[in-house]
Amino acid sequence: MSTNDRRWTSCMGALGIALGASLLAPDRASACGGFFCQNVPMDQAGENILFSIEGDGTLTTHVQILYSGEADAFAWILPLPSVPELDVGSDELFRQLGQRTATRFDLASRTDGTCRYPPERCELDGTDDGPWPAPGAVADAGASFADAGGGVTVHFRGAVGPYDAVVLQSGSADELFAWLDENEYRIPDSSRPLVADYVAARHVFVALKLLANASTREIQPIVLRYREGQPCVPIRLTAIATIPDMPIIAYFLADRYATPNNYSRVEPTYDDVRLWRDFSYYPTYVSNLIDDAGGRGFVPEFAGRTPDLFLELPSVSDLATLTDPTDLLQQLRGRGFVGDSQLLGILARFLPPPAMYASDPSQYYNCLFFSWGSAATCGFDGELDAAGLVAALETQIVEPRREAQQMLARHARLTRLFTTMSADEMTLDPTFSLDSGLPDVSNAHVATVVTECSEQYLHWTAPQRIELPSGRAERWREGIAYGGSDEDLCDDMRSGDFAPWTSEDRLRATAARRALRPGGGGPRCAASASSRAGGASVLLAVGVVIALAITRRRR
Repeated sequence: MSTNDRRWTSCMGALGIALGASLLAPDRASACGGFFCQNVPMDQAGENILFSIEGDGTLTTHVQILYSGEADAFAWILPLPSVPELDVGSDELFRQLGQRTATRFDLASRTDGTCRYPPERCELDGTDDGPWPAPGAVADAGASFADAGGGVTVHFRGAVGPYDAVVLQSGSADELFAWLDENEYRIPDSSRPLVADYVAARHVFVALKLLANASTREIQPIVLRYREGQPCVPIRLTAIATIPDMPIIAYFLADRYATPNNYSRVEPTYDDVRLWRDFSYYPTYVSNLIDDAGGRGFVPEFAGRTPDLFLELPSVSDLATLTDPTDLLQQLRGRGFVGDSQLLGILARFLPPPAMYASDPSQYYNCLFFSWGSAATCGFDGELDAAGLVAALETQIVEPRREAQQMLARHARLTRLFTTMSADEMTLDPTFSLDSGLPDVSNAHVATVVTECSEQYLHWTAPQRIELPSGRAERWREGIAYGGSDEDLCDDMRSGDFAPWTSEDRLRATAARRALRPGGGGPRCAASASSRAGGASVLLAVGVVIALAITRRRR
């Protein structure tokens, strides 16, 4: 049996329903003076899942749960082909994988010909700031851019990280929903017909809600380990709570690369200059490709050696006897913990902020972190439950990151597949398999911007073309010729009328003004009176051509 013919009979569930879900990933730490920062940037994403295909025949799946809403409204359900072991994972795993394997559109540069150089030394604002940068030293202006019988069988129920988790099974969707409702797992009725399909296929279900004392800040990926099944995304359930063209990223760790079975493998040419001008166009570009494939396809964004990530943190069990919150926070910072949303949620549970910090608890922990005197000056009044806090840190942050680091070390190859889907396209659960014949796929795509130099152009105004990976070339920037003398150029650079940072409209206006100026001379021109007159008529003619070209463009 070839690797491409290998198939499992059950669909491994990946994406479930999270009520009120938003497309915002957990907070990411940014550089600032305190432990917690204001206006923390957000990683915008859709659904993210990682499949680790183990050598012993088991499948480990990490599913990132993205949610925005009230804690008591959070509920999540996921169909699986067999009873799994449950654990919690790390958002940091997805963050670092995303950074290392995200699609990039890089610009290389080349210069054909020789551009006009500015004078070697120009006086700027009365001081000698020359020489000007050599051509190419300034960035290109264009590059800124079951039938199991009746009843419900509960295989497991207990606390898993911040979750009250249950694994259950029933031969009746109605009885399954009745149990979930009675136990306050708020799964929407709109999902009932789809859940019934998985019930008929003898799936078990993992349902999650938050523990009574946990906040939405503590939501983290769920990890599932089991023996039966193949990598599969139950996308039909995702259609209950989605957005148009929702992005989906699936990672696969194995000894070979992964490919979709029942969806197309879409190989882009990246033959669109808009990808290099504005990266935000990329999801639209992929969405159009997927639409052309009938709405069912995945783009291989990366296939290569598993990147080296730095996930593991040292144990904090020795901090369980601390009584000073300032000392505790400073120890955490020194051991590599960052002030993200998950840590904030855990701190709020075991070191609750006073009422005065209700609107922004992070300020309380920043105050404690910087407290050179007594923690009481920040409002701390009571005892620090360091043992409970440390235990939560170990089970929700330290251990998941250690296990993720070990998982990465077990696998030589990583595949990243990407697609976008709308609700009306989520009618078939995609499945995946491994194929030893698949090639490497780089996530970096390079186009070359060629500056077409000649004596009438400065380097920053010379026309440019872009050579795309397919070999096709397209105009990247129109040129702006400059007809003034060296003295004129110094004046125009000093005033900002014709400098590398000058806007295009101002550059064109300056070029037209210099071209039409009688006696303006040309580059490096030192002519007699009669030759200056001749030069003026030539420049006037050039100016007319430029003016006509501008007029035509404006039409």
